[in-house]
Amino acid sequence: MRTFVAVCWLLTAAFVIAVSMVGVSRLPSVPAAVVGLSVASVILLSALVAGFLENGGYEAIGADPNATARFGWLALLYFPVAFVPTLVGLDAFGLTPTVAFAVVVGAAIGVAGWLTTFGGFDRVAFEERHVVHAAGAAVVCFAVGSTIGLLVVPAQFQTPAWTGIGAIAAQIVVLWIGLGGYVDRIRA
Repeated sequence: MRTFVAVCWLLTAAFVIAVSMVGVSRLPSVPAAVVGLSVASVILLSALVAGFLENGGYEAIGADPNATARFGWLALLYFPVAFVPTLVGLDAFGLTPTVAFAVVVGAAIGVAGWLTTFGGFDRVAFEERHVVHAAGAAVVCFAVGSTIGLLVVPAQFQTPAWTGIGAIAAQIVVLWIGLGGYVDRIRA
């Protein structure tokens, strides 16, 4: 069941990314039959891919069959939250929000798959908890940065360029705190 959910998320995200990259921001009056057929297609394809993976497919592609839950958490929650500053920065620098979302979520899926399924955590010498720490740091940076930006920063600095610079600086801080192991050092 975990493999089915992970594959279903992967296919749904791939569909959203493809629609975003094509430039369709909203679908005007799509018939219910088309929506139903799309949902049924994703579910059917997810079932077929999950069945292949669970019946020897993991071994055929050299992947870890026990990594689907970790992949799901990383790709669905932790990486997208950890890279919220990048989304804000890309939006501030003029990239449309749908394309920025597609870039960040696509990268999150790729990196999460490599880290969990193909031994990436062992190769880069950090663990899943470091990504969780980065996601927590992103939430804190977003809350503190937004508050400072609204209450303290003068109006002449509240422009898209300064917002983008602040978001990229926040992303660097988030990665430094989360992936650098600083939370582990504080707790010890």
